[in-house]
Amino acid sequence: MTMIGLIALSYSIHAQENALWKFDRPYPETEEDKRAKMEAFLSSLVENGSRERMASSWVEIGPTRSTINWVMHDANYRRIRGTGRVSFIEFDTQNEMLFAGSPTGGLFVRTKNSAQFENAGTDRLPNPGISHFQHDERGTWYIATGDGDDELSFSYGVFRSTDKGRSWRSINGNDEHGLEFTNMERAWDPVTIRKMLISLIDRDRLFVASSSGLFVTLNAGEDDPGQVKWEKLLEGEFYDVIDRPFYRYEQLFAGGREIYFSTDGGGKWRRLPGQENTVLTKWKSMKRLRSTLRISADDPNKLYIAVTGDDGQGSKRFEAHLYVYYIDKEEWEDLGEIRYENGSQRRMGAGRAQSFDVSPNDADLLIMGNVSKLWISRDGGKNWEAAQKDFHDDLHWACFNPYGKDIWIGTDGGVNRSPDMGKTWQDYTVGLGVANIFNIAHSERDHRLFMYGGYDTGNNLYRGEEPWIQVDFGDGFECHISDGSEDYYYYTSTHSGLSRHDTMGAVDRITPGAKDIGSQWKRQWIVHEQLGYLFYPGNKKLLRSPIGERMNWEVFAETSNNFWEIFCLPNERALYATMYKKGGIYRTFDALASEVESEILVPSLMEYMN
Repeated sequence: MTMIGLIALSYSIHAQENALWKFDRPYPETEEDKRAKMEAFLSSLVENGSRERMASSWVEIGPTRSTINWVMHDANYRRIRGTGRVSFIEFDTQNEMLFAGSPTGGLFVRTKNSAQFENAGTDRLPNPGISHFQHDERGTWYIATGDGDDELSFSYGVFRSTDKGRSWRSINGNDEHGLEFTNMERAWDPVTIRKMLISLIDRDRLFVASSSGLFVTLNAGEDDPGQVKWEKLLEGEFYDVIDRPFYRYEQLFAGGREIYFSTDGGGKWRRLPGQENTVLTKWKSMKRLRSTLRISADDPNKLYIAVTGDDGQGSKRFEAHLYVYYIDKEEWEDLGEIRYENGSQRRMGAGRAQSFDVSPNDADLLIMGNVSKLWISRDGGKNWEAAQKDFHDDLHWACFNPYGKDIWIGTDGGVNRSPDMGKTWQDYTVGLGVANIFNIAHSERDHRLFMYGGYDTGNNLYRGEEPWIQVDFGDGFECHISDGSEDYYYYTSTHSGLSRHDTMGAVDRITPGAKDIGSQWKRQWIVHEQLGYLFYPGNKKLLRSPIGERMNWEVFAETSNNFWEIFCLPNERALYATMYKKGGIYRTFDALASEVESEILVPSLMEYMN
C-alpha cells in the first residue's frame, strides 16, 4: 500500500463513507526555518553515525555478494548477478585502500589484505546513498550524498569523517555561506551532486559539481563543521570537475551543460572557447545534458570530453558524442558520434556518463561503457573494440587504477576488475550490501526462506545462508512464497511479466494477456492462499485466476483510471485497490463474486497534494 493510501485509510475510520475529505494546509515555513531545522537535524547525527553504535537486534542477511545461478541461461545469469548499483570507485594509494559507493547502499572500503568490502559507517546517515568520495593526505574522508546519475536517492549535501568512517559530520555550512543541496520548493526536482575534487596542494579546498551550480569551500577541514563556508562559483548544472595533471591544481575544468576552465586554482572561471560549434549547443533542449571530462598524465594537453544527453525516464532521444580539446592550442577535434549499442540507447547514456576514462600511462587508451558492454579504444577514440563480457549490465563508472594496469567498473550489480585490459574479469562485489529492493516475501512455514525483487537484479531467493540464488532476470518487483503448494512454490515478477517456479527452479510464465494489462512495470499483485486465487492489476482492469496447473485469467472489474496496487487481508474476501495518480481507493467486499460491485473508499487526494 502506498503511504498516501495508508494515511487516507486511517482518516476514513472516523468518517462517513464516500465523504470528500478536506485538509487544512500547515502554515508554510520560511526557507530560513527549513534550513535551520535541516542543519540541526544533520548535526544531531554525529553520534548516530558512529560505527560503534550500529549494533542492534537486526541482522543483515544480504545479499552482500553476487548471487549463484539456479536454472537460468548462463549468459543471462552473468548479466544479472550481483547485489546492486555502484556509482563510483576511488583509490587511496598512500594507505592502499579501495572505495566504492552506492546511491542506495552507502560507502564501502576495502584494504589491501582484506577479502571483501566493509561498511564505512554511512548506514546511520539520514540518507545512506552516496554519489562520490574524496580524501586528503590527512586521512579525512568526504562524501557527496544522494544519486548523481538518476533518482534512486536524494542529496543531503556533503559529509566529512576524520576517523575513517566511525562518525560523520555535515559540512553544508549555514544560511549565509551554505551549500545548496536541497530544493524545498521543487521536491520533485531535487539537487544532485555527482563529482567532488579536493586539492592535494591546498587540502582545505574542496570543489562540488552539482545540478545547482559549481561550489567551493576553502576551509573544508574546519574543526567546527558549522563554520565551513561555501561559495558558488558558477550558475548552471554541473556534472564533473577535474584538474590538469602537473599543474598543481591551478588549472581546473568543470563540465555539465557547458564547460568552463580556471587557471588560478578556481578563483576565476571562463567558458571553454569553441563549444558553440559542438553538440552542447545543438542538444540544449534535452532534459539531461552532461559532459564527462578526462585528462591523462601521459599527455596533459588533451582534454577528452564525452557529451551525453537524453530526456530522462522514458526518453525517446539518446545522443552521445566524443571530442578532444587541445588545451594549449584551444582547438577542438570531433571524434564523432558514439554509435548505437542497444536499441535507441547509445554506448554512453546520460544516466551512465561517468563510465568513461583515459589511461594515466597512455593518452590514446580509452574505455567507455553503457548498457551491456565495455568498449576499448587504443587509438584515441577513433576505433573501438568490445571487452569480454563477464559482469553485470549497466555501467555507471569505468576507470583505470592509478598505475594504469587494471580496469575497474561499477555497475548495477557491483564491482569488477580486469587485470588484462578486458580479457578476463574478477568479481569484487563481496561485502557490498547495496541492493535496491522493491518488495520482499517470506515463508510462514519455513522461516529461513526469503525472496526479494530488486532494481536490475531480478528476483533472488535466500535459503538460510549466503549466497542468494538468482531466480529471475530483469528489474525484479513483487514476489511470493506459497506455503500451500508444493508444485509451484515461488512466484516472481519482473518488467517482463509474472512467473512461478517449482522447488527445482522450473519456470512457468503465467502473465495475463497484454491487451488487458499493458506495461509490466511494478505491478502489485496478490496470491491469496486461503481463496486459492491470484489477483492481478492491469491498467484499467483487475484480473483473477484460480491457482492451478493452468492459469485461467478473467477480468472482474474495470474503471476509467489506471490501477496501481491491490491488497487484502488473510481470510477475507474483500479486496482493496489504489489508483495511479487520480481515482482514490476502491474496495469490493467479495473478490470472487460473479458480478463484483465496488465502492470508492477514499476519493482522490490529488487536489490536496497539488
